Amino acid sequence: MQTWVLISEIVRNLGLALAALVGAALVWRKLKPELTQTGSAASQAELARRAYVTELFNRAAGQLGDERLEIR
Repeated sequence: MQTWVLISEIVRNLGLALAALVGAALVWRKLKPELTQTGSAASQAELARRAYVTELFNRAAGQLGDERLEIR
């Protein structure tokens, strides 16, 4: 009798582990596009920040070349 209890516990634990692995795989598959979108949004934000800094630098360089003293 006790061996059947041990076998049923082992089978139950293996079933729970298998269910956890299947659940983790399904969650990963569902989250993968969202993770990709997050990475895309972060790279777009970085590109926008770089463009902003470049624009500021270009404006400052243009002001240095201006003839009027109050602009420089």
